[in-house]
Amino acid sequence: MESPEKLQTSKLLPQSECFVFLEKELGFTPAMGYEKYCLNRDEKGLQYPLIYASTTITSGGYRRDEELPIGEAITANSNFARQILDESLLSGGFEPSLIILPSELGKVKGWTQADYLQFWLYIIRGVSPQAAKELENTWYRNPETGLPDIANRMESSASYDEKRLAYIDFVRKFMDMKKTEPTSQLLTPHWPAPAMLPFFDNDMSLGCSAEYYFAETVLPSWVIQPKTEELRSAVQHFLGKGAMVAGVTLQNQQDAAQASGEELARYYNTQD
Repeated sequence: MESPEKLQTSKLLPQSECFVFLEKELGFTPAMGYEKYCLNRDEKGLQYPLIYASTTITSGGYRRDEELPIGEAITANSNFARQILDESLLSGGFEPSLIILPSELGKVKGWTQADYLQFWLYIIRGVSPQAAKELENTWYRNPETGLPDIANRMESSASYDEKRLAYIDFVRKFMDMKKTEPTSQLLTPHWPAPAMLPFFDNDMSLGCSAEYYFAETVLPSWVIQPKTEELRSAVQHFLGKGAMVAGVTLQNQQDAAQASGEELARYYNTQD
């Protein structure tokens, strides 16, 4: 199959400008990166995000096409996710400065999939930067919690189903801290948790499935579920049934993005 054509996207979202430093600056752990993201956000005068747009990056979307190189698939997934969001913005669905789009964070040298997930869980939960650092030291880096072993399972060459279970186990361990002292206090939101918006092939994505599981378990009322027929049809048209459709063109990418974005805007505007 030919490589997907590149969609034209806008400049980075305001929130994204606060965390992309991680792509270039070395030595940041997830908690340290979260702390600097919060500082950068404050310096720009931005509010804490109200919407977390969970989207497939490495294990869904274009990754359904096994012939496509992983780097091209990741780029295509990121571009398509942003195109959907741009279409929704044009339809008046969201305020750009209040949206987190994780696909706008590129490769962070030295980070594992568990590191990325940890970073996003801090944002989804809205913990304080100090709490994030304490959680990282007492939970994530502690062999007694079993997290290092789970992180290794997330990186392994195991089957898709086994890795999916590892991602969910990681989130369950995170939630278990709510049940014990002193970590229960660390999970108290410092800022209002953002609404979770799963909008692009989330069922296939390992990271999205874990994020959705967390949000649905902890704050189910904050999960926006745009599952109307028009949105399903648009994404299905783009992806095909279980695999990439042959002959994907720039035009039908744009058509799918426009239909999806408009539907997201309509759905979001009907919510209280």
